[in-house]
Amino acid sequence: MSGVRAHLQLAVLLAIGLAAGIWTFVAPWALGYPGAGAVAWTRPIWSNVIVGAVVAVTSAAALVTVLALMAHTGRRRGGAEGHPGPDAT
Repeated sequence: MSGVRAHLQLAVLLAIGLAAGIWTFVAPWALGYPGAGAVAWTRPIWSNVIVGAVVAVTSAAALVTVLALMAHTGRRRGGAEGHPGPDAT
């Protein structure tokens, strides 16, 4: 059960990272950075958008991977907990 628990803890951490990346991405508009609505973005806006996008995409990809591993581990251990797994005979 510790493998599923470790995956769950990692999934929670990655979900927090995803939320932080999304917030960093939308912060220029949510906080009203000067020039956020203008045609020419300033360097702080570009920095927030790029860093937020990288953090959000990386966290989302890792979160999907961890959730898939969690599902696979849970399904594989299903037989040990009284629920037959997909390859049980």
